[in-house]
Amino acid sequence: MCKEMIAIAQKKCDTIRFRQADMRSSYLGKFDAVISIFNAIGHLSKAEFRKALCNVARNLRAESVYF
Repeated sequence: MCKEMIAIAQKKCDTIRFRQADMRSSYLGKFDAVISIFNAIGHLSKAEFRKALCNVARNLRAESVYF
């Protein structure tokens, strides 16, 4: 998602904090849920997919979910 689209989404819903980051390497803290929208995972190679899943796990609290 481009920064312009995130800005539009933020204006429409100011109670949600939107972030643009690389799912393979970004650490944003611990969360109860991580959501990957659209088909972001489908565009990754197998190696990148593994990195992304490991990184998602790193950003999740225990007993949390990934959508």
